Amino acid sequence: MKKVLILSRSAPYGNVLCAESFLAGIALKSMDMDVKLILMNDGVFAALKSQKPELISHKSVEEALEGASDFDLPVYIYSDSIQERGIDVSQIIPFEIIGTDALKDMVKTADAILNF
Repeated sequence: MKKVLILSRSAPYGNVLCAESFLAGIALKSMDMDVKLILMNDGVFAALKSQKPELISHKSVEEALEGASDFDLPVYIYSDSIQERGIDVSQIIPFEIIGTDALKDMVKTADAILNF
């Protein structure tokens, strides 16, 4: 089984990259691949609770990410990105938070890495 690591680095609104990273993960899961999605850099903003995207006429990325478990798509959040942006852990959807060592291990064992 191929291991695919998706790095979602873009902010959730203003472009389609964050949403596309999630859709790519679902598509690859449907092809029986071992897929992991990591929110990092500005991608961590997608995990903030209580977003109000309707104020800017967008659909909620938060809701889509909360549904990741419906597709058996594991979502991780890179701890350094949370800290660099001053986000308190209580403000985010409870995904597994990983550090640099875990990220390096995932990168080393991946057959493919997709950056969004």
